[in-house]
Amino acid sequence: MKFLPIFLCLLFVSCNQKQEHIILSKDSTIEYVDNINKENYTSRTEIDWEGEYAGRIMYDNNTENDYEIILFPDNTYELKVYDLQTESTEIEQGSFDWNIDESKIRLNNPQKTEFIINKNEIEFYINGKINKLKKK
Repeated sequence: MKFLPIFLCLLFVSCNQKQEHIILSKDSTIEYVDNINKENYTSRTEIDWEGEYAGRIMYDNNTENDYEIILFPDNTYELKVYDLQTESTEIEQGSFDWNIDESKIRLNNPQKTEFIINKNEIEFYINGKINKLKKK
C-alpha cells in the first residue's frame, strides 16, 4: 500500500505527452528533467538538414515551377528551378550562412533567399506566401 501513491503518480506522469525523464529520489519526491536542453537546440545541430528537398510552387498568375535544392554539409547548395511553361531549368550554386539562432539559412545569392529549416522540410517565402519543399 505504501507504493500505491508513487505508482499512481508515475502512471499519471507517464500519460503526459511531454517527453521528460522522471527521477524518483529516496524520499519519494519526483524531479522532471527535459529530454532536450532547449538552450542548445538548433535546427543546425538537432535536425538532419543536409540533403535534397523538392516541391512544386504555384504563383499568383497560375504558373508553376518545380524547385529542387540540395544542401551540402560544407554550407554550399545547388538550386534548380524548372519552369513548366518554358520547359527550361535554371541552376544556381553557391554558399549559405546560418542565422544567429541557427533556425534558418540564407543563400548568398542576389535575392538573399531565406529558408526555415524544419524536420524533413524547408520553408521559404515567394510573393508573401509560405512554400514548403519536402526532403527526398
